[in-house]
Amino acid sequence: MTGKRKLPHEGQHVHRRDLRVFKGVEAWVFDLDNTLYPHDADLFSQIDEQIARYVQRVLDVTRDEAMAHQKALYHEFGTTLRGLMINHNIDPDDYLRFVHDIDYSRLNANPDLGRAIEALPGKKFIFTNGDRPHAERTAAALGISEHFEDIFDIVSADLVPKP
Repeated sequence: MTGKRKLPHEGQHVHRRDLRVFKGVEAWVFDLDNTLYPHDADLFSQIDEQIARYVQRVLDVTRDEAMAHQKALYHEFGTTLRGLMINHNIDPDDYLRFVHDIDYSRLNANPDLGRAIEALPGKKFIFTNGDRPHAERTAAALGISEHFEDIFDIVSADLVPKP
């Protein structure tokens, strides 16, 4: 064998064991839905269902028509909310309250996640197309609220969705 032999702590996966590689990082931005919690917690499918109910109610259409309209708005405007605001002049606060009226009981506290986030140097932020109350309820259910400096939600973004 020729060349320098790598030590076990060297290489592309060194960050898994040694957080010093992140020493210069000043801030971390975490997406919320299906990122800080597992997909199988089923929160986002509840939100999706609530969005369809909202579209059905506001536009007075069938469930199937609401689902089709919802998806079309999402694809054209980045969020159904933005499309409903532009095309139907809906109240965004009413929409956000309605679509985030979901069951958070499937989320469990995740102490390992909390310790991993806490171990990262720098400030930590949640960035979401949801609203602050939804992000706060989610982080509280996961037991990770205290690890975040702030939440940048869709309202903070003047209702313009993240890409």
